[in-house]
Amino acid sequence: MRTLGAILLGCGLIGLLVSLGMDTSVSTSTGYGRVNNIGLMNDKQNYIIVSSVLLLAGIAMAFVGGSAQAPVRTPVRADNESRKCPCCAEIIKCEAVKCRFCGETVDAVEPDDSDYSEFVASYASKLEEARLVSKTHRVIGTIVVAIFVGLIIMVNTFTE
Repeated sequence: MRTLGAILLGCGLIGLLVSLGMDTSVSTSTGYGRVNNIGLMNDKQNYIIVSSVLLLAGIAMAFVGGSAQAPVRTPVRADNESRKCPCCAEIIKCEAVKCRFCGETVDAVEPDDSDYSEFVASYASKLEEARLVSKTHRVIGTIVVAIFVGLIIMVNTFTE
C-alpha cells in the first residue's frame, strides 16, 4: 500500500508540475501577438485537478496506509497439545471431549507429532499465498498507474 502511495505521490507531483507549466496561449496572425485559448485553459485546469487528486491520494496511501505484507503469527500449537476441532476447525486441546467454540462432542486423542507438522506446513503455505497476493496487488497497481501516466502524456502531446 505504501509503495503504491509513493508511486501515486510521484505521478501526482510530476503531473502537477507539468500541468502548471502548460502554455494556454496561442499566436494570432492579426498582430495581437498571443491570446489565451479557453480550451487550453480548460485542459490545464482539468490536469491540475486530476494531478492534485493523485497527489492527495498518494500522500494518504504513503503515509497513512499500512504495509502490504500479511501479519506474521506463530503457530498456536507450539506445545503439541492441541488440535483442530473437526466441526468448526478452531484449535482445542487434544484431551477435550467437547469443543468450547461450537459445543460439538469430539473424541479425545493423544498428541501426535505428524498432526503438528501438517499444521505447520498448512500455515506456511497460507502465509506464502498471502505474500503472493500482496505482490500481485502491487504489480497490478503499478501497471494501472503506468497506463494512467501514459494516457496523460499522450493527451498532453496531442493538445500541443
